[in-house]
Amino acid sequence: MNPYNILNQTELQRVSDGMTRPLLENCETASHILILVWPQLGDFDSLEYAWWLQRKAKKLPPEKLAIRAVGIGSRTNGTKKSSKLCGISSTDFKAIEQ
Repeated sequence: MNPYNILNQTELQRVSDGMTRPLLENCETASHILILVWPQLGDFDSLEYAWWLQRKAKKLPPEKLAIRAVGIGSRTNGTKKSSKLCGISSTDFKAIEQ
């Protein structure tokens, strides 16, 4: 099996609402998919990176690039740390996650 097929079958839990969704959901029309694997869910550096990516991605049409990020850790830890970053930077975490 090739890596795309594995990722296409992978379902993961979202931090914002706890729902389990396919990793590549809504990527069907994208010509490129960027998958980021982060060492720790809710890590400040990872969240800051997500914030910058979200800002830059707004300049690209969604059919050009789909960005998905996967972090290792618990939802509780990710929610707690992301809330701190959002409070500091006035960033909407749900916007980063979508």
